[in-house]
Amino acid sequence: MELQQVIREFDEYLRKMGRRESTRLAYRTDLGDMYRALKQMLGREPTVQDITLERIREYLQTQAERQRRSTLLRRISSLRAFQRYLRDQGLVDWDFLPSSEELRTLMEKSEEGRPTPCLSSEDLKRLWKALIAARTRRGWRDLALVALLVEWGFPTDRLIRLQMDDLDLEGKRIRVRNQGGVEMWFPLQYSLGPLAYYVEKVRYQYHLSEGETHLFISQLGRPLSRQSVWQSLGAWGTMVGFPFSLTPRVLRNTAAFRLWKLGTPRELIQQALGHTNPISTLFLLRRLHQTCGHMPVPRIPLFDPETESLIEDEEAAN
Repeated sequence: MELQQVIREFDEYLRKMGRRESTRLAYRTDLGDMYRALKQMLGREPTVQDITLERIREYLQTQAERQRRSTLLRRISSLRAFQRYLRDQGLVDWDFLPSSEELRTLMEKSEEGRPTPCLSSEDLKRLWKALIAARTRRGWRDLALVALLVEWGFPTDRLIRLQMDDLDLEGKRIRVRNQGGVEMWFPLQYSLGPLAYYVEKVRYQYHLSEGETHLFISQLGRPLSRQSVWQSLGAWGTMVGFPFSLTPRVLRNTAAFRLWKLGTPRELIQQALGHTNPISTLFLLRRLHQTCGHMPVPRIPLFDPETESLIEDEEAAN
């Protein structure tokens, strides 16, 4: 069966599974690159049977020499998902990805990408104070969202899909589903106050359509989008005066660095970050050690919903 046709069928499968267009585009880009490499190796149209361990090993070795580490990681992740699909469809009965140890060695050869900053304790306090001082629906909503991002580092697409029944304020926990739909509950501490305030005093003020159950709502009363999250965070970062763009990645990296420094098991960090490949988590933590390792563990401010202010006692906040 021709490889190009199978890649198209894989894309259609992802569409039916409800994957975002941006995710599908990344898969198409990565698998298309692999397809062109195989076509050049073989001098003809490749088939599924041509995807062998030896050829994929050669392909990834070339990628490690030419691409940044982040690109190589993404391509490995795309190949892993494609391999799983081919096995599930009965199109292959072998693994064509090299072992984890080989992949780790390849990652070491690739060029390190531009470092992403982590927020310090002082940065977080300045951001919290700006969000609180705004005294707007958007400010309170974004305080809850940012606090949750910094506490656990959940992927943005999972945050915006959260439903009201995923939040258990009484049990101080939140439920997140991974790409396979598996549920996992995470305890809440620092984001509990902002979330409680947002849900109990702010969310109902939006003009919600009947039956709207998403946790995070846009100014128009609709579910929050990824673009809205990026734009809103960028605006807050500019207001605070950060010398870099405030993005979900900055907040997620801050969460990963903090969790790692506090001794959180790497497997739990991987689950929170939504990494399907443990190598992704390993190299992220290594990069954070290089770029943020000089910093003390970031302290997340504690918000008191009753007084609508921060608890300034640093002992209480840690």
